[in-house]
Amino acid sequence: MANLPQDFQFTIASDIFNPGEPILIDSATQTRWGADQIIGTGGDYGIIVFETTLRTGLGRDTVNGSGVGNGILVFNATIDTGWNSDTISGFNSTNGIFNFNGNIQTGLGNDLISGVGSDSGVVNFGVINTGFGRDTITGSGSLFGILNDGTINTGPGNDTITGIGGVAGILLSGGEINTGLGNDVVDALNGGFLGSGLVNLGWGNDTLKGFGSGQFHGGAGFDQLQFNPGSYSILSSGDGFIIGSIMAISGFEAIGSNLASIREGIVSIGSDGAATFAI
Repeated sequence: MANLPQDFQFTIASDIFNPGEPILIDSATQTRWGADQIIGTGGDYGIIVFETTLRTGLGRDTVNGSGVGNGILVFNATIDTGWNSDTISGFNSTNGIFNFNGNIQTGLGNDLISGVGSDSGVVNFGVINTGFGRDTITGSGSLFGILNDGTINTGPGNDTITGIGGVAGILLSGGEINTGLGNDVVDALNGGFLGSGLVNLGWGNDTLKGFGSGQFHGGAGFDQLQFNPGSYSILSSGDGFIIGSIMAISGFEAIGSNLASIREGIVSIGSDGAATFAI
């Protein structure tokens, strides 16, 4: 297993550290300037950031891990990719990215956090902050695309969060997702939502895709729901609605590709995504 910063010294150029084996980062590491790449492969973990801080500084940086257990494990640690459009990806593993009591910050730029795993794509028991920019978080797994029991904040910008899973696209197991300012999309059409956590879409004209359990707040702006084909019951509840007896929503104005106004009743979603209410 390779070690950072012991086995490699970064410069102000665009450096690549790819030892062809797993990487343990257990002391403070900074990659400085340049479009730097850290690539760890093989073993139980591709990259482990353990009780320390990894800062990639200025530049279009990449942190890429592939392992049998977790592609990238952040354990009581921080990854801070700084300014510019950065990529953090974990794949070919049980869990693509596993954030345990850690802090993943991507800062300013159009950043990508991507996980693909045989169980879950992105597992978050800590904090993920993507900051300013058009940020993307994607997770794909046979169980859960994204499992969130912590906090995910995407900040200002037109952000997209997508989970694809066999049991649930996005499991809200008690945490919260806040997309902040911008025209954001949270997409769990492939697998749906599961759990009791919160999705808060904040300011902007936002879109929530997928049906399932949890609490969902559209916030300020013209916000819409997009569901898979089928029939759904909608009942008024406080300042919002309950859909299918399990999905609590508030602050949404429309449903379906035809942007039908949300109201009580039975709504049918057609193959084209359009919503039709029973009279």
